[in-house]
Amino acid sequence: LDFKVRGYHEESRTTLQPRIKQLEQMLTASTTECTSWKTRAREILLKIDNYKTALSTKETLVRKMSTNINELQQRIAWYRTQFEANKIKIITLAEAEGRQNRRNQELEQQHEKLNTKVEELETTVKGVEQKRQDALSK
Repeated sequence: LDFKVRGYHEESRTTLQPRIKQLEQMLTASTTECTSWKTRAREILLKIDNYKTALSTKETLVRKMSTNINELQQRIAWYRTQFEANKIKIITLAEAEGRQNRRNQELEQQHEKLNTKVEELETTVKGVEQKRQDALSK
């Protein structure tokens, strides 16, 4: 019986040896592939982390840009308000200037009338003076 067991064992070893080697090779290949997949998974996780960081950075930039846009819109609104106020001031000044020009024209007309009156009076004075001179010389 001992011989049979030993013989069976020897026969099993020689018969199973190629299969054991094949399984060991498959295990090694499988382990190598698993390691390769682990490495690939780490690379993918690293890329995901990089994308998350980039996304977070972009979100921060978008928030900053939104803040800048809001600030610019507020400035634009303020400038528009100033523009409208200045437009009203310009219109008011133009109206005042128009009134002043009309007043200046009125004053010029009065000045011309007064000059004419003065000239008339000077002519009258000269005429009276001449008459007085004539009366004195007679």
